[in-house]
Amino acid sequence: MEDPHGQAVSEVIRPLLTGSSEEVRRVVTAYFTPSCAISHPLYQLAEAPDSKEAAIKIFATRSDVFRSSDFSTQSVALDESNNKLFCDSKRTVWLRHLPMGSAYIRSLIMIQLVTGGDGRSYIGSWEELLQPDDLSALLFLPGARLVMNGLRRLAALATSSATAGSVFGTKPKPNVGPDIGSGKA
Repeated sequence: MEDPHGQAVSEVIRPLLTGSSEEVRRVVTAYFTPSCAISHPLYQLAEAPDSKEAAIKIFATRSDVFRSSDFSTQSVALDESNNKLFCDSKRTVWLRHLPMGSAYIRSLIMIQLVTGGDGRSYIGSWEELLQPDDLSALLFLPGARLVMNGLRRLAALATSSATAGSVFGTKPKPNVGPDIGSGKA
């Protein structure tokens, strides 16, 4: 890419997340380094010589299994000192061959750019982060998001109860059982 900030979303990120297998192959071939790495909550590809072909297979399989639409970019930022590009995006995802509901997910994509011998920027690593709610939504189980929200609220309630006890001066009752160390029962 000659202008990573300007080209990243339209020429790389959108086609990789919403494109066909052929589009994915074109993008990975043109913009990724031969030893690229990919990190995602559902799959990993370690940096290795000639890992580009594996990256093509991962992204192509992803586009064959999941169908994405309604892609929108919330923000894009380029950290020039560290040569990293950040993209905050949202999209609707559903399984391509099953008649199940869709999931609206938000992801943060961090791209490590590498400057090639031609002066252009290439993708050395792609890291995609999903919120826990969105990760559970990818399970496509009815009620998965509802269960996750319920567990989160239950944990928050338990935490707030313990905090409220310390604020109002209530203390847990001491253990009233026999004192084993003193020999008294």
